Amino acid sequence: MKRVLICDDDALICSLFVRFFETAGYETDMALGGVEAAERCAQHLPDVVVTDLLMPEGDGLTLIHHLREKYPAVSIIAMTGAPDAYLLQEAERLGAHSQLRKPFDMRRLLTAVQSVLRPATAETLSAEPEPLAV
Repeated sequence: MKRVLICDDDALICSLFVRFFETAGYETDMALGGVEAAERCAQHLPDVVVTDLLMPEGDGLTLIHHLREKYPAVSIIAMTGAPDAYLLQEAERLGAHSQLRKPFDMRRLLTAVQSVLRPATAETLSAEPEPLAV
């Protein structure tokens, strides 16, 4: 089962996203800031990190930079409610695979997560099957 880490300084948003992804069939974890998210990644590496960019306890841009250095295979989806496009552009430059401006439809977030996970799934499915032992 694929694991999604939700990182947002709003506990209500985190809880909502956790329930949403669990209902969609994902294993989930949550962090209330970038520092906590980095600690959670060290404990149990997720497949995808969905992070807010503006948080008082370790911002999302710093988290993205940290994840790219320590865990380059982790997929990252950045989100922000800030009106300035700079933050989303910077998140992309640092290595976020997808960027979303809040508020957004939850289906859009699910589609973003599915699309960053799809390449690994497709690669696994296209591998040559091992011959059956008789």
